[in-house]
Amino acid sequence: MKIAITGHTRGLGKAIYDLYPGAVGFSKSTGYNIGNEADAISIISQSIDCDVFINNAFHETAQQHLFEHMFKQWRYDNTKTIVNISSRAGYNLDWPGWVVSKYSNSKENLNKKFREYLLLTSRKCRMISFNPGYIDTDMIADKPDVPRLTTQQAAEMVAWCINQPSRIEIGELSVWMLGPKWSYIVPLSTQEQGMK
Repeated sequence: MKIAITGHTRGLGKAIYDLYPGAVGFSKSTGYNIGNEADAISIISQSIDCDVFINNAFHETAQQHLFEHMFKQWRYDNTKTIVNISSRAGYNLDWPGWVVSKYSNSKENLNKKFREYLLLTSRKCRMISFNPGYIDTDMIADKPDVPRLTTQQAAEMVAWCINQPSRIEIGELSVWMLGPKWSYIVPLSTQEQGMK
């Protein structure tokens, strides 16, 4: 199985990449910026012959564009799998007090496009959307108290989705670590404590 992955040198992307020796990786540190049109075209052309495309690197708009382009390339090929690394942040936009960011807006849009394509009866490629909560990466270095998955835990869950028999499609997998009070985010705010 030949795998291509964006954002493969840090965080979750590196943990996934390390599970698949021989995978083809594309990251800024290796000369590929998914936000650059020429780089994105090169990534797509080099990934066409792979079996799995893991759309991991974040960019406000380019992550969704890569997904759309790979879907057009692989839509009718039942030997191909596209994996979007999204986020639970894409589901949090209606939470009271949630600060909507470019990141959460981008992930929400990626999830909407994923579901739109997922429901197309004429497609044949497998599609997976992995929507984790906090993962222990540099991205949450300023949040020492939040419960989080390790990159290894998250990577193994992605691999489990990919490694299913060809006729099994996971679709969406959302997973996060609970805190000591069975809350996703700890410590609880005064408002949240009053809701319990």
